[in-house]
Amino acid sequence: MTRLPGRQDEGATDVVTLVNILFTMQSKYINVNDIRLHYLDYGSPGADAPFAVLMHGLTANAHAFDGLIPAGITRKMHVVSVDLRGRGETDKPETGYSMGDHARDII
Repeated sequence: MTRLPGRQDEGATDVVTLVNILFTMQSKYINVNDIRLHYLDYGSPGADAPFAVLMHGLTANAHAFDGLIPAGITRKMHVVSVDLRGRGETDKPETGYSMGDHARDII
């Protein structure tokens, strides 16, 4: 098995697994509350899989969880990771950055 750089532990992700994850990930957008919200959709292991929305802190973006994805979270859940307003590829309006605004964008 070819290990990823810096990963020598027994549970290290092999390169083939990482490539498969990256090829199934889709960059998507949804219009909500007058902004275009970007998210990464890692797909679903099945129709009955639980759904997980990963939300980063205020100084990060949807890629904040890149380490969880190859660790196996997508094998059991349909996972999406969002770019909150003002971050990553989501629109950056002049106003609307309260916690309530962020919550309304997601819920």
